[in-house]
Amino acid sequence: MKKCAACNLSATHPPLAAVAHLALLLDKNGVILVANHTVSLHLEKPIEQLIGANISELMAPAVLQEWQDRLRRITATAGGETLHFFERIKGREYEVSLHPLLDAAGRLSEVAVFGSDITERRRAEEALQRADRDGKTIFQAIGHPTMVLDPQHRILQVNHAVCRLFGKSEPELIGRRCFELYRFPGGKKGLNECLLQQRLGAGIREPVEMEMAAQEGIFIVSCTPVCDDSGRLQKIIHVATDITERKRTEVTLEEERAFLRQVIDTVPSIISVRDAEGRFELANKFLANACLTTPEQLIGKTIADFNPNRKDVCQVTAENAEVIASRKDKFIAEAKVNFPNPAVQWVSAYKTPLLDRDGGCTRVLSVALDITERKRAEEKNQKLQQQLNNMQKLEAVGALAGGIAHDFNNILMGLQGHISMLLYDLNLDHPHRMKLENMESYIKRGADLTRQLLGFARGGKYDVKPTDMNELLGKSAELFGRTRKEIFVYRNFAEGLWTVDVDQGQMDQVLLNLFINASQAMPGGGNLDLRTENIDFAESDVKPIGVGNGRYVKISVTDDGMGMDQKTLERVFEPFFTTKPKGIGSGLGLASAYGIVKNHGGGIHLYSTPGKGTTVQIHLPASEEKPSVVGEHEKEEEILTGHETILVVDDEEINVAVMVEMLEMLHYRVLPAGSGQEAVAIYMEKGKEIDLVILDMIMPGIGGGRTFDILREIDPAVDVILASGYSADSGARTIIDRGCRGFIQKPFQLQELSRKIREVLDQKQ
Repeated sequence: MKKCAACNLSATHPPLAAVAHLALLLDKNGVILVANHTVSLHLEKPIEQLIGANISELMAPAVLQEWQDRLRRITATAGGETLHFFERIKGREYEVSLHPLLDAAGRLSEVAVFGSDITERRRAEEALQRADRDGKTIFQAIGHPTMVLDPQHRILQVNHAVCRLFGKSEPELIGRRCFELYRFPGGKKGLNECLLQQRLGAGIREPVEMEMAAQEGIFIVSCTPVCDDSGRLQKIIHVATDITERKRTEVTLEEERAFLRQVIDTVPSIISVRDAEGRFELANKFLANACLTTPEQLIGKTIADFNPNRKDVCQVTAENAEVIASRKDKFIAEAKVNFPNPAVQWVSAYKTPLLDRDGGCTRVLSVALDITERKRAEEKNQKLQQQLNNMQKLEAVGALAGGIAHDFNNILMGLQGHISMLLYDLNLDHPHRMKLENMESYIKRGADLTRQLLGFARGGKYDVKPTDMNELLGKSAELFGRTRKEIFVYRNFAEGLWTVDVDQGQMDQVLLNLFINASQAMPGGGNLDLRTENIDFAESDVKPIGVGNGRYVKISVTDDGMGMDQKTLERVFEPFFTTKPKGIGSGLGLASAYGIVKNHGGGIHLYSTPGKGTTVQIHLPASEEKPSVVGEHEKEEEILTGHETILVVDDEEINVAVMVEMLEMLHYRVLPAGSGQEAVAIYMEKGKEIDLVILDMIMPGIGGGRTFDILREIDPAVDVILASGYSADSGARTIIDRGCRGFIQKPFQLQELSRKIREVLDQKQ
């Protein structure tokens, strides 16, 4: 028996009124047999009107054909398969299924129609689809290379930027490990190098950033782990930011900073930048060296941290504050500083304000030049200039002293000549003989005084011999030591000392003066150190004033006496200057030593410190000759006579008169001349009769040198003895070197004159 479709439906389903979805029962022709309340609501018709109506009558024309086709397919289906489709009914979306109901014979009897309202679900799905499409669009639009990785760091998804970076399509990249594309620092690869993996292994689920390389670029890679609610890692968001240009810029900036640092560290100046509080913001190596630290240690500190001198710190602080307040440059020509490094004592500084963008000023740039060596050089030059000024002053005083000595010697010559002649005629027991001898001793003392003056003025040397100064200095010291037992003499003589050409008598006088001065500076006794050494001055060497290039023998005489102050040092070589009590010294010892050494082509310099002693250094030009023996001066008292003819030439009448008398007493024939012109005239007339000429050096008109030359032109064999109130200085020496037979210094005794005449004439014979 055939079952009723409605009964069948009721038997197999809940009551239709309870069904929330659409529910219809159609016959095989499409006539509605059953409809529930949901269908009535959606079709907006009472159920009574729906029952018996054909479903095609309720369809919109646009979907009618499609419904009819579905019903035919159901009818034609032999297997009774369900048909599913989606349908829009009055603006809402339904998921509809047609279920064929078969009778006992397996033939279609009814069709059950069920419809589920899926409008909201559709809207949600569409929203999800739109969101997915938007997310993909955004993901692809990201300018940074972005990847989604699985927990094993395999690529799940990449955006276009990744494809462009590596020049590969998305399918070519999917499944590869991220570290196959990106390199770790040092070019390392492998999961163990990954910082994120290291943190994940430690249980840390936080984003990390790493610097990595890819292709030819440098990237900052941000890796963000994505976990589920239970904390299990699901995915990794891998975003790379290209910092290649930034890194290049950083490298360039670093190179520029290194270059600038090298420049400011190389510039031989003290460079710094300080803020308004005086803290260092920049410092170079020269400043750090001055502070005995490093540039890094200076940053953030002030000069007060390195300079204990509060006055200096306050001065620098005030100068910087002035520059900041005025916004004007400031130049300090020179300033005494107290850096920890004692090598830096003087600086010349230039300070300038550093303005910000708004024109404000809170920082000062300071560039200081270390002028310590310049200041020392200036001080040394000042001392050298003072020495030069003293030398020039001494030269001027010497010229004056020489002139006075010359004139005084001429006066003494007249006195000495007459006394010599009186003594020559007096018996040894004559009552006036002692008085005359006393007068002669006074003249000798006067001559000694003028000799010292001349030694200072012109330093005459006319008995020059190659000399070993070790021998001469040793003998002089030995003689001095016998008289001053309380002074210990130490000898430090150089072996192989070079020879010097000196007048041994005058050089002995120099040494004796130095020994006497040293002993007077040590009244209670002391030590006297004598040193000799060879010195070879080159062009680049620093030399004492008055000493040139070449080889010198250096003699140093050092005492540990009371010393002298600077004012005394400036005057020690002046004639008649002395620190000794009145009547103790003449003040000519060092003055004559100065002149003698200078005339020997050398230099004499004195260094002294109050309370510590004095050192006198003498430099004498070295000679290539072998030294001669240092001997005693011979003393001869015998008066020698002769019968030759002598021409006497002198512009002083008293000298001519006295020499004529002296020579006549010696039995010579004498021809007097009061000038060079007269002497030439006499020699031209009587030259064959004249055996010897005694020629004064200094005369008005034709001087002694020119007169000698004219006489030599007349008679190349003429014998001439130079006589002068000056010593045998360089002027007399040149005449002697041109062929003059000898020199005698006024005033001279009768014995001395007789010996000099016979010495020349006997050599000729």
